[in-house]
Amino acid sequence: MNIADFTQLVIAGLCAGSIYGLVAIGFNFFYNTTGIINFSQGDWLMFGALTTIAFKSQGFSIALSLIFTLIIVFFLSLLFYRLMIAPVIERSVLTQIAMTIGLGLLLNALALLLWGRDVHSLDSFSVKETFELSLPKIGSINILSQQVWILVFTGIVALSLSLFFNRSRLGKSFIAISQSLLGAKVTGIPIDRFIALSFIISTVIAALSGALIAPISLAHYQMGTAFGIKGFTAMTIGGPGNYEGALLAGFFIGLAEGLFSAFLP
Repeated sequence: MNIADFTQLVIAGLCAGSIYGLVAIGFNFFYNTTGIINFSQGDWLMFGALTTIAFKSQGFSIALSLIFTLIIVFFLSLLFYRLMIAPVIERSVLTQIAMTIGLGLLLNALALLLWGRDVHSLDSFSVKETFELSLPKIGSINILSQQVWILVFTGIVALSLSLFFNRSRLGKSFIAISQSLLGAKVTGIPIDRFIALSFIISTVIAALSGALIAPISLAHYQMGTAFGIKGFTAMTIGGPGNYEGALLAGFFIGLAEGLFSAFLP
């Protein structure tokens, strides 16, 4: 294997790791406000991917398809939060876990009903699917334009979260809730609204991640399981509640996955 091939493997690993990291960030967002691990996170990724593909197949542009997907995910996540998650917020941990798993199974069944068992594909977000990059001492490497979209989006999410938690009043309220739920209540922060918002934000991040990876990884109703497991692993390695650690752990898993598959028999 030459250096150019190795570089392409690293880029592919970073892209896969970005998705795992984004899923882990979604896990953390809801965990920080409630202490609940939302095991339906991977299924929201799947739902976002298949919904985007459905709109794109009807002739809508990728931009409109993403907007429509986000609107549907927003209202659907709010509905499921009110019906399934909110009632168990103060129940036992086992009940909470069971409910999030049940929500994942429900999303899985809904996807199976709407799109069947078939594998679906999505065109790259860019007109030009690949481009060649010449690097000194490395040579020419072919990069998928979708990989660039994934890395750019991951960077935007990381930067936005940093600014959100450090500069905005809303972000500081989330930090206050994660540090002390009782203290946040005393200061007048509307806890219920913030918990609902954290759930919606986590599902939206997952849905966008699904749309981003769909042109590279074919979409089907069971795809969320693998991404959910790897995202949860990244969350665990990075430390529950640690956004930077989750993203770095996602990169590590993606790189390890890509390099091991290339070098191990």
